[in-house]
Amino acid sequence: MMLYIRILILLAVFMGYTALLNYKYHIRVEFAPAIISCVISVLMLFAGILNVFIPAVRLITVGGLVSFAYTVIKQKWPTKFTIRREYIIAFMWILILGYFAVLIRGSHFIHYDNFSHWAIIIKTMLINNRMPNFQDSLVMFQAYPLGSSLFIYYVCKIIGDTDACYIFGQIVLLVSFIFPLSSFVSKKNWSAGVIISAFSVYALISNISIYDLLVDTVMPLAGLSLFCIIKFESNSLDENRVNRLIFEIMPISIFLLQVKNSGVFFCLICWVYFFIRFKSFEIRNRRKIIVLLKFAFYDIVLPLVTTYLWKKHVQLVFGSGDTFKHAISLKNYKNIFGEKTPENIIDIGKKMIVKLTDIHNESFAPMLATTILVIVLIVLNWLIKEKRQAITHVKNLLAVYVIIATYVISVYLMYIFSMPLGEAVDLAGYERYMLTLDIFIFGMAIVFVLSDKAANNNLMVIMFFIISILPIWPIKNSIVSLVKRQDYSITTRGQLQKLLKDNGVAAEKSYLIYTNGNNGSPGYIYYLARFELWSNNVTTTASDDLNNYSDSWDSYDYIIMFTPDEFSNAWLEKNGFSDYANTEKTVISLQ
Repeated sequence: MMLYIRILILLAVFMGYTALLNYKYHIRVEFAPAIISCVISVLMLFAGILNVFIPAVRLITVGGLVSFAYTVIKQKWPTKFTIRREYIIAFMWILILGYFAVLIRGSHFIHYDNFSHWAIIIKTMLINNRMPNFQDSLVMFQAYPLGSSLFIYYVCKIIGDTDACYIFGQIVLLVSFIFPLSSFVSKKNWSAGVIISAFSVYALISNISIYDLLVDTVMPLAGLSLFCIIKFESNSLDENRVNRLIFEIMPISIFLLQVKNSGVFFCLICWVYFFIRFKSFEIRNRRKIIVLLKFAFYDIVLPLVTTYLWKKHVQLVFGSGDTFKHAISLKNYKNIFGEKTPENIIDIGKKMIVKLTDIHNESFAPMLATTILVIVLIVLNWLIKEKRQAITHVKNLLAVYVIIATYVISVYLMYIFSMPLGEAVDLAGYERYMLTLDIFIFGMAIVFVLSDKAANNNLMVIMFFIISILPIWPIKNSIVSLVKRQDYSITTRGQLQKLLKDNGVAAEKSYLIYTNGNNGSPGYIYYLARFELWSNNVTTTASDDLNNYSDSWDSYDYIIMFTPDEFSNAWLEKNGFSDYANTEKTVISLQ
């Protein structure tokens, strides 16, 4: 019960700031949650640099609650409550988050990268109430930006520090970044909401599970929310409205650069789109220069400055942070590129082309659906004599393919300059990277549909809905993750947690862990154990490699036979632990 009370406090904070943005600054309710989430992340970034996390959390929370209380009193709720579009949108946002809060209660994340980085970062901040620094030996990827992690930290300081709380913070971001799509739904085309629902399901199941903290779904959705706001607000803008638009997109631009280095790609797309739409702004020519300068400063320069500040922070608190994987530095790029031969570089390119043209690849269906959606819009507008709009959609389709080509090239360059040789040759993470793009371009196509008057009647909505669910079909089995609570007791993590708890294994010690690979690879067990036991003194081994520790096992506090077999049993017999041999799972305390 206390968890749900804390969640209500968090939602009240959001609603307080939403009311403030809507009533005072006339920012649409559909945009507010995305903007607020990004503002919180940015504020926590500066609070982290200044080492004032706790005061920042308190100020943000008190400010939201005061704004909420003021709104309730001023609007005389509930005695004078009237149904308005803004209230319906806000209620839907709350209702969806409430649903997920119930669904994910007691959940645990299990993806490898949670334990190698994302969850490690958040847990480090929650324990120390500061951003990671040289004291935190568990943090391996020191140069990775903290955009989403900072927001999740804030959420967890309000609602709790369990896995489910981490996950809920991530879901708040996902839902908030999807909601700007609803700005294109009105009374005349309310049925178009089903198209948004189809896209939302696809976005939440296609790439990263909602139960994991990786940012490969958060990032394209943040980019999409930026695109939506520019698209919606840039129709016949006067100077006051364009000034509002500039400030609406500023925090999201900063967040995109802070959530992951590759977020700059989606920022660039939206910045270019702003300049393309600029010609339709109803502003006198003399004032256009001033407006452009404002946009350049607030939406380009300031986000880049925050990236620079983050890089300088990393250099200050981590001596070698700029040499880690994906760190943005010439030194790192030179080191990684030097590992690869010309044959490696050519081989990587060939493998990418094969995957890109494979119709069975996971990323093919959403690209196909995107193409079909825009082609149908072109044909539809041509048939109803809206040739100008049809030509616009032809340009939109060409732009989509330019985006795809540019992204593929950037991924190729990432493999060459930013990823270690072994991972690059294997195209590590390729599907995840391409699905990140797919979410964005598919979302762009949905925006084109929602904003086209020719697609507003119910018959057209049904047709576009059918096209929109095409990418879901190949991954339809994943929909269960959105409606059914997962059983973690049978997972590798669930079994390790039970073993550690049943045997009273203390944290922050040293551990020798054996696994035969049948229930998680040694690499996975290594990162999982580091997180669960909060220790950097973890060694994992498999098969007869265990014999390498026959002379050093007494230097560990615990020996854990997670998945014992004939190799581990023989080793136990050999080293005087015959009482522990031939058992299912074994923990030997040497303290």
